[in-house]
Amino acid sequence: MIIDGMTMVHRNKYLENMKKYQEIENLIADIWYQNPRWPSTFSVCCNGCGNQSRGGRECIYCLEKELSGLTSKEEARQFVSAVRQVLTAEESLREHSKPF
Repeated sequence: MIIDGMTMVHRNKYLENMKKYQEIENLIADIWYQNPRWPSTFSVCCNGCGNQSRGGRECIYCLEKELSGLTSKEEARQFVSAVRQVLTAEESLREHSKPF
């Protein structure tokens, strides 16, 4: 009986961790999506905050806020900043390959 009870506790904890993991992974993908490499269409954030978002989905500010609720405010801010830095660096490197 104790083993079954402990197994259920561990199972529930595992499922809780997996849910949080999947939520974070989804937010990471959505943050990348909101920072397109190429021209894209933008609309109003689906949360009604008034910010622009790619494809009418959640805007980068809402995504950052949601991520900070699962991690920390600082980690979420650092991740969004890092994504922007990577895209800026890519753009800078591509400048060297323009034919004209």
